[in-house]
Amino acid sequence: MVGCVATGRWLCHAMQRNHVRATLGYLGCVARYHPSHHQMPTTSCMSAQGFSCTPRSFMHTSSTCHVASSQSTCGVSMQPVRASTSSSSGAKSLNGVKMARKIGQLVKADIQARLKDVGRPPSLSVIRVGNDEASRIYVSHKEKECKRLGIQFKEYHLDEQTTQQEALRLIQRLNLSSEIDGILLQLPLPDHLNQVTLIQSICPTKDVDGLHAANVGNLISKTTTALQPCTPGGIMYLLRRRFKMPSPPVFLQGLHAVVVGASGIVGKPLAMELLNAGATVTVCHEHTKQLEQHVSAADVLIVATGEPQLVPGEWVKKGATVIDVGCHRDTHGKLVGEVTDVAKTRAAYITPVPGGVGPMTIAFLMKNTVTAWIRHHLLKQGFQPVSPCDP
Repeated sequence: MVGCVATGRWLCHAMQRNHVRATLGYLGCVARYHPSHHQMPTTSCMSAQGFSCTPRSFMHTSSTCHVASSQSTCGVSMQPVRASTSSSSGAKSLNGVKMARKIGQLVKADIQARLKDVGRPPSLSVIRVGNDEASRIYVSHKEKECKRLGIQFKEYHLDEQTTQQEALRLIQRLNLSSEIDGILLQLPLPDHLNQVTLIQSICPTKDVDGLHAANVGNLISKTTTALQPCTPGGIMYLLRRRFKMPSPPVFLQGLHAVVVGASGIVGKPLAMELLNAGATVTVCHEHTKQLEQHVSAADVLIVATGEPQLVPGEWVKKGATVIDVGCHRDTHGKLVGEVTDVAKTRAAYITPVPGGVGPMTIAFLMKNTVTAWIRHHLLKQGFQPVSPCDP
């Protein structure tokens, strides 16, 4: 954290100045900076193209749910993602592939418009430890998207036996580099590494995964300095498009949102996002009883548990909006979500699997990287801390 103290202080204190404010372009989905108004940009974030990396927070046994692990898991396809469709489905599809493509176009245009002024392209560094095959594929998708949009990409692939101190030293070096805008620690990590410590060692202004305590805290307090966690950011974008409300902050007012899964990557930050949007929020976790009762009451249902087909579609309320975050392979090799297909006959809107949340997650990672790039450029342009406590 030492390497980013100056940047962190600037970001915290600069936002207190009357002439500096931030805006999140939900409608255009691109951070905007207007020198004449001294506006600071802000954004959201994302993960592997075409797949949703789902935190394992439930393991279904009988009628109860139990926490299995905090690591990310997801079924992996080697083919390009296309949103699945079903002609017999009564629910309309929330097609993440199309929405992510539009976001990518806007992000690319924003990079091209600012490149001459900034003097260098945005840059993203990804740290991958070990030889997990799913992680390798996720990182390759991120690299491909970065190259397509004009973002510099570098992967640091560390050996399975890398020590905690070796990983910390690499993160510290990346924190100190003025040429790097975003740092992402690819999960899962080998068991001997402390995931929390490593994530918290990333400079908050370079934490494009939005998982640092400073960014999560800013999200809770609704300050505009936060880099949003990627998957929750993508989900909120999908919901805004579903309800056709691109800008009102309380567009879910009066609706009951139920989140099944309480991980720190998706469930918890998403609950804060939903509260900020005006929803009445229920979070189901390992100690939740009568899960069916909670699910069947949801106007908006988000399932992010890491367990395939955990929620029977029969539980879904008629006319509900269903966001299925999971992507897994069943015993027959078919990609499935965490809500059974019956939900398609009951919901009004549902995300396809694959092609729903996954593409949105990686689009928001690109978006966060560009926002970090712009903020770092502003720091170089003279935005300085004004706190009397600073030396």
